[in-house]
Amino acid sequence: VFHLSVDPAGTNKQTSDPAGLIYAGQGYVSQEYDENGVRIHRREPQLRILDALEVPSNQVEIVQYMKKYATERPVDQFHVECRSGYTATADMIEAWFGVEVQRHDPGPIKKGVRLQSAAGLIDEGIYDAGGPHAVVLFPGMKLADGTIGPDPQWEWLYDQFLKFGFIKHDHCVDAGTQLINRLAPDLRAGTEGLITRHIIKTSKLNADAELDAEIKRIVAGPVTEIPDEAAADFDVLCLN
Repeated sequence: VFHLSVDPAGTNKQTSDPAGLIYAGQGYVSQEYDENGVRIHRREPQLRILDALEVPSNQVEIVQYMKKYATERPVDQFHVECRSGYTATADMIEAWFGVEVQRHDPGPIKKGVRLQSAAGLIDEGIYDAGGPHAVVLFPGMKLADGTIGPDPQWEWLYDQFLKFGFIKHDHCVDAGTQLINRLAPDLRAGTEGLITRHIIKTSKLNADAELDAEIKRIVAGPVTEIPDEAAADFDVLCLN
């Protein structure tokens, strides 16, 4: 599934904030590897950022740009930030093209908080701390050793996320985080139960027999035995 996510701008003046666009592909990646002599097959969701742009434009111009973009690359869903007066961008797309727009209104939630919400899916450093791999991948390039690393042409995009709050333009952060946070439930589908893993790990670390017993009780399900008095009342209720 290919997504085009947009943070619209108010004017096309060079001195004003530009519109931010993120183009990304969502799908699954299959991996096979050996673990303790056992062949493991794992299918993980991923979101790959394929392109990013900042475009000086008003709302009419960004809609026209999105139309042109979608004729040159496959696009399955449009995403538009509809905060304040930018609902007009989504309205124009739906009226002119006859397609549904995924509307995003962050309300009072600040941009930094939205970025923090998406960090768990972006930051590979969480894996080093025992968490899952990042499932949102940024553009990169093949390095001399065969691995994939940063591409200098995308440094401006990396900086918007890594140096947020310290650089002037961050409009692709809005376009990116609204898309990532909207897709988060699907993107977390391959993480093998983060809460479950945390509870089990905590239980083992604390060696808490009472907690272990409670977990086993919950996993076993509810008690099905009915006390004699309750059973008698139940029989009378059924007969009546």
